[in-house]
Amino acid sequence: TKREEVIKFIDDVYCGFRVSNQLIYQTVKYMMDSANVKSLKQMNHNMPILLISGKDDPFGEYGKGIKILGKIYKKAGIKHITVQ
Repeated sequence: TKREEVIKFIDDVYCGFRVSNQLIYQTVKYMMDSANVKSLKQMNHNMPILLISGKDDPFGEYGKGIKILGKIYKKAGIKHITVQ
């Protein structure tokens, strides 16, 4: 049931931490900056990048957005992209 899932979430030590406004700001800023073509050209194209998102992750468009980002990075010339 949904109630049981909520209880499991509350009891899980790895869930439910409080996110600061600064963390949200920095995350969104980085996302916007990293989608900028100029920023992509400045990246180290040989550095391996691991992009992770799941089917239940609304932040990563339920696994779809991260695949799109991986394609954008590859198109920009970044050589070592792993999408999971």
